[in-house]
Amino acid sequence: MGTIASLGTLGYAVGKLFLGAWAISGCRINFLIGLAGATVFTLLFAVTGLIPVFTLAWLGNRLTQSLSWAGLIKVSSKWFNFSSYGTVIGILSVSFLVGDAVARQLMGMLIHHGFGWRALFYFAAGVAAACMLLNFLFLRESRAELGFEEARTNPSICFRSRKPGRRASQPC
Repeated sequence: MGTIASLGTLGYAVGKLFLGAWAISGCRINFLIGLAGATVFTLLFAVTGLIPVFTLAWLGNRLTQSLSWAGLIKVSSKWFNFSSYGTVIGILSVSFLVGDAVARQLMGMLIHHGFGWRALFYFAAGVAAACMLLNFLFLRESRAELGFEEARTNPSICFRSRKPGRRASQPC
């Protein structure tokens, strides 16, 4: 079990390094792909009892979670002004931990009521699928898609739009 958990952590780290760059192209879709991957790989946990398949499914789950995290960070940058990035990312990070704690409590209740390990994975996949569906229906790439003004970025770090000859302290 330790090797499986370690490989999952390695997959998550590698994914953050290499898959995170994909978030530049379409952050909402990356987030949805991550949720879809978590759903599919969690279902794969439930349908097999084979350790090698379980290991590959855990690795795939963690890889797609890393893609989803990058998409979530990029989406939040398009919804919130730069002055609140730290607070927003802090809330998103804590929500991950709170969600994990709630999931453990709910799964503990399922075990207490006699459900087996496969039912726990089906339940987790169902929650991931529900989150994916809700985000597919309601999450937009940016608040501008809903008619609100675009989120403000930090003008002192607008490298791409800086015209030749402008100093960093000048607006983009």
